[in-house]
Amino acid sequence: MKKIVLLAVLLILTAFSFVICAGNAREQQKTITPQEQVALVNDWLKGLNEVYIRTDDKEVSDQLSEVEKHGVLAVPKQKAIIPQRKMETGDFAIIPLTVADKHLLPWGNLYSSPNAASYSGSSKVLVLKSDNPMSLLYKGIVFSHELKHHSLDPDGVLMNTTAMSFCREEVVVHTFSNKLILKAGGDAYKEILNRRAKEWGTYFSDVNGKLPDVDYLSDVEKIFGKSLSSAEDEIRITNLEVGALYLAVDTYYTVGDKEEQKTSIMCEMYKANGNVLPEEK
Repeated sequence: MKKIVLLAVLLILTAFSFVICAGNAREQQKTITPQEQVALVNDWLKGLNEVYIRTDDKEVSDQLSEVEKHGVLAVPKQKAIIPQRKMETGDFAIIPLTVADKHLLPWGNLYSSPNAASYSGSSKVLVLKSDNPMSLLYKGIVFSHELKHHSLDPDGVLMNTTAMSFCREEVVVHTFSNKLILKAGGDAYKEILNRRAKEWGTYFSDVNGKLPDVDYLSDVEKIFGKSLSSAEDEIRITNLEVGALYLAVDTYYTVGDKEEQKTSIMCEMYKANGNVLPEEK
């Protein structure tokens, strides 16, 4: 059986940090108004609500409540943020980044990163890159993914301790995201996921095995409707590949601990995609 960690090479193309390309719609715009900031965050909230409508998932309901109670809209400034109200215990800032913010440090670095969203527990800031169009469902999946990080590790302790603790948290969060998409897609999505997992299983077990070149994006669009951007294409396919990989590990991997194997996969993926992981201590 091939070592699953080597499969990270394939997944570089769709690394699940929610790869998203910066749009140029606001390239000439230096600032955006507070009203536009509010509208951008409301769009993300509509997406999160869409996930709840489609999944009836209690944890997503709790996430909506958490944002309502503790989420504070903040405006990025040079090496700082300006919250729209006083930050209380348990609060976290939500920043909808656009190209108008790319000249600001450190926000420009985050805007230029491959991640569509990120949560920093150490600074209690959730960043949502807001230039690229996405369907409500997948916009909500991205938002929910980062809120899961917030609930697991609100102070950023696990994500900043060791590479393995970082990747273990990622496995938990990705598993949660996979569950939501499976709930939303029902039996039709489950069939696609099982088919892809079987292909991964064959690849694992056959030293000469090859993954078939299948247009799974078209299959996913038949369930969820057309993707609204190439960035969303990446998110959809990466969700499917990671979900199928995890299912293949659960089904076909027979040596060692399955969760640790998934953790190793995540670490290899992040390293291969250029992410700097915490150093082992």
